[in-house]
Amino acid sequence: CCKLESQVQAEERLLKTLFTGYNKLSRPVINSSDTVLVHFGLSIAQLVDVVRARY
Repeated sequence: CCKLESQVQAEERLLKTLFTGYNKLSRPVINSSDTVLVHFGLSIAQLVDVVRARY
């Protein structure tokens, strides 16, 4: 109970510290008209863990 609440508070403090002054409009490109490619993936092992957690 209390340990979980403490962890949640620590996470909230970390996020607040990391994103203080963060500009949502800034992009990692030289020209503002350039596109930003984002790639992500998911492995089978991660899917198995999700299925196990549900049952």
